[in-house]
Amino acid sequence: MFKLFHYPVRRNVLISIFAIMSISYITFMILTGLFKESIACYRIKGDSLPDISDVNPVKGKSIFFHETSCNSYTDGKIKISSRQACAVESAARMNPNFDVYLLYTSPGIIKYEDTTSDKFLKALLTYKNLKIYHLDFERYTKDTPLEDLYKSGQLESSSYAPSHASDVLRYLSLWKYGGIYLDLDVIVIKSLEDLSPNYAGSESQANVAAGVLNLAPTGDGHHFAELCVEDLKHNFNGDVWGYNGPGVITRFV
Repeated sequence: MFKLFHYPVRRNVLISIFAIMSISYITFMILTGLFKESIACYRIKGDSLPDISDVNPVKGKSIFFHETSCNSYTDGKIKISSRQACAVESAARMNPNFDVYLLYTSPGIIKYEDTTSDKFLKALLTYKNLKIYHLDFERYTKDTPLEDLYKSGQLESSSYAPSHASDVLRYLSLWKYGGIYLDLDVIVIKSLEDLSPNYAGSESQANVAAGVLNLAPTGDGHHFAELCVEDLKHNFNGDVWGYNGPGVITRFV
C-alpha cells in the first residue's frame, strides 16, 4: 500500500495513474510538435536488405509503399504491423501484373524468429510480384531536385520527420518511375491495373489526398510529378504536418 495525498492507494492503481499521465504527456507532445520522432537511423550503414537504387522498377507498372519509421532499426530486424501487412497483401493480390515494392528507409534485415511480424512477412513473400527492399535515402535522392533537402539536414530537423520523409518519397518515387503510390493503411479491394493514369484520392471538397496517387511516367503525369518535386524543393515546411503531402498536390489541382 502507498499513501498519496494521505489516502491509501493500491500499487496497481498508482501505476495505472502514472501510465495514463505518461501517455497523455506523450500525446500532447506529439500533437503540439514538441516531440520529434527521429529519422537518424537513415544515416546508419548497418546490415540491410538489398537497396532499391540497385534495381530498375518497371515504369508505370509498379506500386510503391514506403515504411519511413526507425522501428526496424530499433528492434534489430525488419518489422511490419498487421494493418501494414493487410495493405501490402491487398495490393499484391488485386494487381498481379504490377510489381509491388515495400521499401524500408530503416536499416535492417529479415530474421525469422516466429513472431507475428515474421509470419506476416513470410506470407507476403509468397506473392511473386512483391519486392521488399531497403531505401537508402541519400542514394535515392542523389542527383534529384530533392538531394539538398536531405543532405542539408532540413528533413531531419522537421517536427514530423518520418511523416515528411514519406511525403518526399511518394512524390520522388512517382517522379522517378511513375506508377502508383499507396499509404500503408490503404486496402485495395479492386484491381487498379485498368484505371486511367493520373489520379489522386479526395480528402474533402477543398483538399486532395496524397495517400493514393497515380502518375504516368511520361507526358502530363511526369510533368505533374516534376511540379510537385520542385514545390517540395523550394517550399518544404517542417513545421506543418500536412503541408508537404496533401498540401503539395492540392496546390496544383
